[in-house]
Amino acid sequence: MQLTTALFVLSATQRDFRQQQTQNLNIGSNIFVEMLSNRSDQLNQSLSLLSADFGFKRAVATGEQDTISSVLANHGRRINADAAILLSPQGKLLSSSLQGLTAANIDELFALTKNRSTTFEIFNYDHSSYQFVLQPVKAPTLIAWVGMGFTMDKNVADQAKTITGIDISFINQSAGRIEIVSTLAQAQQQDVLARINLLAKTVDKVSDDIPSNYLSTTIALDKNSGHQWAVLHQS
Repeated sequence: MQLTTALFVLSATQRDFRQQQTQNLNIGSNIFVEMLSNRSDQLNQSLSLLSADFGFKRAVATGEQDTISSVLANHGRRINADAAILLSPQGKLLSSSLQGLTAANIDELFALTKNRSTTFEIFNYDHSSYQFVLQPVKAPTLIAWVGMGFTMDKNVADQAKTITGIDISFINQSAGRIEIVSTLAQAQQQDVLARINLLAKTVDKVSDDIPSNYLSTTIALDKNSGHQWAVLHQS
């Protein structure tokens, strides 16, 4: 009877603890999404100032390439942006700090102008994920689209862990290559990569083994191609 009672208590305790950890994971996931939304809001506010600047609009309207490049670089440095671009109203690349953009990259960026989200947009370039925001430049009609972005790097992962209290991994799978940025230890990162085929099945769900001994939930950063994820882990 004592053994039966002990097993019952242990089982109930484990069940309650798992439920509590699952709740913590879900709360952390919501906080992370809110964090990205706030970053987009801040970037939108900063870009609004740039797109309304008379000198910048004049440079765009007259095609002063040196001035455009200089203003984009200076503004990008002020807000610590990792990428800055300028597109024509038709989607032609006018200026970019990202070298070697392909036609597909430019089309993907231009598509963000048509489907601008109220939360955040993620752009895949050179096996890295960028949180990107684009704003129209009008004088008074549309003359260009200006955009800036931040890479989803270790600094962002560390910041997210500090805010949410849980570990996080950014995974980019493109062109036959997989890149991971994570707050997890190296061995656990390899465990996550070994289960990468399970990620699509765990979007907005809780998994017990990505990696082992962790509860995890996956957020699809790119809902179109499904090759960019944020995975949150609760020990």
